[in-house]
Amino acid sequence: NDRYKGGFEFFGLAEAGADVAGLDIISLDETQAQVEALGRRFLAVSCDLREASIKELNETAGQVAAEMGGLDILINNAGIIRRTDALEFSEVDWDDVIQINLKALFFLSQAAARLMVERGGGKIINVASMLSFQGGIRVPSYAAAKSGVAGLTRALANEWAAENVNVNAIAPGWMATDGEIFHPWPNSRAAIAPVPPVAIPPCPLAPLGFSALRERVSALESRERFPRCMPSPLNDSLIASPYRSNQLQVHGFGNM
Repeated sequence: NDRYKGGFEFFGLAEAGADVAGLDIISLDETQAQVEALGRRFLAVSCDLREASIKELNETAGQVAAEMGGLDILINNAGIIRRTDALEFSEVDWDDVIQINLKALFFLSQAAARLMVERGGGKIINVASMLSFQGGIRVPSYAAAKSGVAGLTRALANEWAAENVNVNAIAPGWMATDGEIFHPWPNSRAAIAPVPPVAIPPCPLAPLGFSALRERVSALESRERFPRCMPSPLNDSLIASPYRSNQLQVHGFGNM
């Protein structure tokens, strides 16, 4: 389903010659048809990461390995977001995001890595976020979870390198997906309406000081929009991040 970030990964793996399994709470019939049209097998597994126990995650990894003939690559792409002022943020919105974005990611990685070690190695790719480094606004549980993903990626990369399990992460910028535009959860904005382009020059991909960055985005701050320009987590250069774009603005890290 190419409306979601995960859809691109399904198709990329299939085009590279991999059989693919997908975990989701929604139907993956469309995705299955498109993957099979590429000549690869697809296994749809119903799994609600909000409720899944560690035992269930281990059983799910085992099911995938058994039905697909092994497990070589895991992409941890599942994620949700809740937007509320930090002063009003609820325990439910905190727990749900941490559960899916961080806790389930770790224990699914653990389950997959155990199988990979038995096979002599494997690859785990986590989807972090630019907010792993920048914090964001009105998304405290998301920022905490994605910061945790960044740290966990480094920790697992260090520990599992000796087992020939490579753990890496990508940190995309904001993407316009169905899951981002429409939020079917309580205490979240029902929708993000399209906005016209902002009259601001494109950000150069060259080092600028934070004072220059502040001047460049000041026109956006009063409009409660995501800025088009953000400081890089690696230095104080600027990274272009087009609003409502499906272009990945990515930093990568781990044990390549």
